[in-house]
Amino acid sequence: MQRLTRLSVAAAAAATALATLANPAAADEVPEGALLGDGSRVVRVDDGRWVVAKHLPNGDMAVALYNDSGHPQRIATTVTDIGLPAAAPAYRVRELLTGADAHTAGVLAANVPARQAMLYQISRDAAWSSYPPLLEFDLQVPTPYQGAAALIEPGATAQVTTVVTNHGLTNAADIASALRVPDRWLAAAATPAAAKVLGPGQRLATAWNLTTPADLPRNAYWLEASAAKLRAASVFVVPPPAPTGTAYVSDLRWLSMANGKGAVERRKVVVNGAAYAKGLTAHAPGTLDYYLGGRCTRLTAHVGVDDTAGTGGTVTFEIWADGRKAADSGVRTGAMAALPLAADVTGARLVRLVVTDSGDGPTGDAAAWGDPVIACSG
Repeated sequence: MQRLTRLSVAAAAAATALATLANPAAADEVPEGALLGDGSRVVRVDDGRWVVAKHLPNGDMAVALYNDSGHPQRIATTVTDIGLPAAAPAYRVRELLTGADAHTAGVLAANVPARQAMLYQISRDAAWSSYPPLLEFDLQVPTPYQGAAALIEPGATAQVTTVVTNHGLTNAADIASALRVPDRWLAAAATPAAAKVLGPGQRLATAWNLTTPADLPRNAYWLEASAAKLRAASVFVVPPPAPTGTAYVSDLRWLSMANGKGAVERRKVVVNGAAYAKGLTAHAPGTLDYYLGGRCTRLTAHVGVDDTAGTGGTVTFEIWADGRKAADSGVRTGAMAALPLAADVTGARLVRLVVTDSGDGPTGDAAAWGDPVIACSG
């Protein structure tokens, strides 16, 4: 499980918590880092949401909810998913970094910050009803598609939702949600934000209307929400202006960039001897996101392995429009001529340019987008 090395920092941080908070009879048997090392199991991976579980020597289960994305995400699992029997009737849940105890009828879920993990110990406990019910608090923001950043323009309105969910078998009392927004933003609750009693399985969902100032600078802006000592956060991004007319993509500002080696370059590219004055060179695997604002219709490019990499590279090129794959080059090698690639991006707010290593490793995978052109209105 080589990819799980990203979790080692969170695992090491939890080791002390395990040693001091776990059942004393088993505490000394949990070595530092073991929570996510040998014996751990990946329960699920989905769009950067990791659920990892490990049986502890005393029969308990350690669970990590890890967010491998660049923005906060809700991550959820159940006791049966992680390998525990369903009939308890409830389990004790201990959050390892705070020591807080609660009980759950079967669900474990949290709003997890970017690149962080929430760590829990799940136990059978006959006194489960003496612990408060496990409450989940989530902040939901509108995105163009699952896994994308939440976007908002200056002077625009948007609606976000805070959700408190009771995952226990007893009532929770006096629940109130609050939302904190950046300076000069306006926020108003459109639905009730408080409940005197939240019964088992019930939710308090509050819709909040947001309005941004007309002169809002391009930046990333945090929203912070709270309820019942729980906190959640999310980010809105003000994108660069949408392109107009016909433009080279290589002349546009990208919204985000990920690259297998170094940074993506804007430069002249050469594919199998054919030169393109405008281009982008990435190293697989990588992605580029651009904001289109729904104004554009068609993206074209000539794609292939850049001649600087020789003939050994193997790369695939993909164009995605609002989470829909709009074009796929198939595998291109350094011995192949550039391939004309076109994608219908009509109405998309976001377009993503993707390069992959085609499954054989990144050696020599310098991916060139020659003369990438976007056609837009306005």
